[in-house]
Amino acid sequence: MFTKLCEIKMKILIIRFSSFGDIAQCMGALTVLRSMHPHAQIDWVTKESFRSLVTSSDEVHQVHTLSSKAKLKELFQLGIFLRKQKYDLIYDAHANLRSMILRKILFGHRIIARSKNRWKRFLLFKLRINKFPQPFKGMLSYTAPLSDQSPKKLNLNFKDIEQEKISSLVPSNFQKAIVLAPSAAWDMKRWPIQRWKELIASLADQKFILLGGPEDTFFKEFESENVLNLAGKLSFLESAYIIHKSVGLISADTGSLHLADLMGKEAIGLIGPTAFGYPTMDSSLIIEKDFNCRPCTKDGRGKCSQKIYQECMIQISAKEVSDVAKAHFFDLSKS
Repeated sequence: MFTKLCEIKMKILIIRFSSFGDIAQCMGALTVLRSMHPHAQIDWVTKESFRSLVTSSDEVHQVHTLSSKAKLKELFQLGIFLRKQKYDLIYDAHANLRSMILRKILFGHRIIARSKNRWKRFLLFKLRINKFPQPFKGMLSYTAPLSDQSPKKLNLNFKDIEQEKISSLVPSNFQKAIVLAPSAAWDMKRWPIQRWKELIASLADQKFILLGGPEDTFFKEFESENVLNLAGKLSFLESAYIIHKSVGLISADTGSLHLADLMGKEAIGLIGPTAFGYPTMDSSLIIEKDFNCRPCTKDGRGKCSQKIYQECMIQISAKEVSDVAKAHFFDLSKS
């Protein structure tokens, strides 16, 4: 905790380089910092690929970036530059090797670091002893080192979105679609392809937009008159815009889920093996099945202990998700 200073314009720096989901969850800390320090200048250090997303928050004054291929020399140059900015508070929300090097360069500054709780992770994933809050809400883990205040939804600024590009990709009849995020970085936390097909069939009167990366070539299996595949065609900020304009989002534990949660957008999260994928806002609902082996992985890596691979995800039926979607997304059962 630290003292609220309303009279002085503090300079605060957040360090979080990646990834998509973690950036979205960490951005929840902006609303807490702004509440504590209404006149503060809040800057951010991240990878260049996340600049537009972080900049879309009006709470962020300046974004400093490193390329994904940056070498140690460039990291030291950034650290020396940041040292000259004389920040009053530095929040290391990443706690990886790069951020720790920056902290060494910025010695003498007031620094708060988010713990990765490695001992608790060892207990959970090696000894099956869970000392984490249940459910573990990632956004709260980013705000807890700063304050016991709960984060609020964050309004993103989409003024830099190229509307002509969006119009060329999204026909007018898809502007009130349900967004689906069928992919994930690791296979084990993905809802099976067949379940997605069953879900789309059960909501045949609805339009769907698929969000993913260029590597998600399996999305082609879903394409139809009612399903628009935008995999690999959008930036992170453009994806946020599509979610913002949609009826709602259905996703496993992905960056898209955490982005919808950050914006307070109606979302349904399909949670299986992962420990840290739970959203925070009341606008987000969770569907999960109770298995003694859950959670078994941090992010979807590893092996499934069940005889039926991914049973915790397979047991989530398309009908259950469809029924929740009808109730949650403006009562689609009346459409």
